[in-house]
Amino acid sequence: MAILTFLLIVGLAYAAYKTCPKNEDGSIKKENVIALIVVPILLFVFYLLTD
Repeated sequence: MAILTFLLIVGLAYAAYKTCPKNEDGSIKKENVIALIVVPILLFVFYLLTD
């Protein structure tokens, strides 16, 4: 079950990455990079702790 949850979180993170606002040169804004990395990790850790 943890693997499926991990894949779901990775899928959601990828969807957020594809739809997040980008700079004029196509790079991701610095504020969004932190959210795209930290939030999926925290979600997975929270899932593991509550399982």
